[in-house]
Amino acid sequence: MQSIQMQLLHILQEDCRLSLEQLATMTGSSVEAVGTMIDDMEKSKILDFLSELIEKEKSYRENTQTFEISQEAEKY
Repeated sequence: MQSIQMQLLHILQEDCRLSLEQLATMTGSSVEAVGTMIDDMEKSKILDFLSELIEKEKSYRENTQTFEISQEAEKY
């Protein structure tokens, strides 16, 4: 995978709601190039995989926070 695609994946992992224009600016690419890269990643299921990883990480964070709050409550 090319470095611009990796950069794009990292950006999308942080905020998947950015516009193509914003993504293009952040990667130093054209809007058309970013759109093509995203289309290619969707076709190859890379974005599906990324979405699954983000959901697992989100669930892990929520479970960790719940556990930490429970432990704090038990102290009192």
